[in-house]
Amino acid sequence: MSSATVTNQQSSSPLFRIPPELRLEIYSHISAYSLLNLSYTCSKHRHEINALPISTLHNSYGYKDHPEATTFTVLNIAKLETIDEVQLWHRIQPPIHWTLRNPGSYFVKHQLKTAVACELCLGASLGVRSGMEVFDERSRGDVCCGTDFSRKTKPSPLLKGLVARNSQWARDMPAEMSLRLQGKLGWDRDGTFFSDRR
Repeated sequence: MSSATVTNQQSSSPLFRIPPELRLEIYSHISAYSLLNLSYTCSKHRHEINALPISTLHNSYGYKDHPEATTFTVLNIAKLETIDEVQLWHRIQPPIHWTLRNPGSYFVKHQLKTAVACELCLGASLGVRSGMEVFDERSRGDVCCGTDFSRKTKPSPLLKGLVARNSQWARDMPAEMSLRLQGKLGWDRDGTFFSDRR
C-alpha cells in the first residue's frame, strides 16, 4: 500500500469532517482510555490529541500524571469508565509485559491468564500492567481493588518462575525491586522497559 493511500485513509476519518472546535468539545467528553485508543488510530488523531489543552486531557475521566510519560501513553491511565473499556483493555494490553530474559524461554500459557483491570471499580494497576503483580480474582474483601488494590494483588507467577529458574537474578531481586521503587527501573514513555538509569 502506498503512503498516499495510507494518508488518504487517515484523513478520511469522520471526525476530521467536522470543525476543530466541535472535535475539541467531543474530546472533552471522552474518557482518557478512549482518547488514548483514538490517538492510536492514525497519526493525525495522535498529533491532535497530544496537542489538546492540558486541562482537557487532565480532566478526562481516568487520566493521571505519570513521571515517565512525557506524551500521552498507557501509563497515564488510572481508571476505566465502562465494562466495554475493561474488555477492550483485556484484548489490547498484554496481561504480562515484563520478563528480564528472553521472553520465549519463560512463556507459560496458563500464567498469562491474569486480569489487568478490575471489573468492579474499573481500576488499572501499574504493578499489574508491568507484570510484577497479578490481580487475584479469588480475593474477597470489604472493599474492591480501587480503594485497596494491594490486598487483591500478589506477585506474578511468571516473576516467581523467573526467580526459581535464575538464581543470580534471585539474589539481585531485592536490589532491582529497590531500583524500580526509586524510579530507576521501569517502563519508558514509549512502553519499553529500561534498566539503564543506575
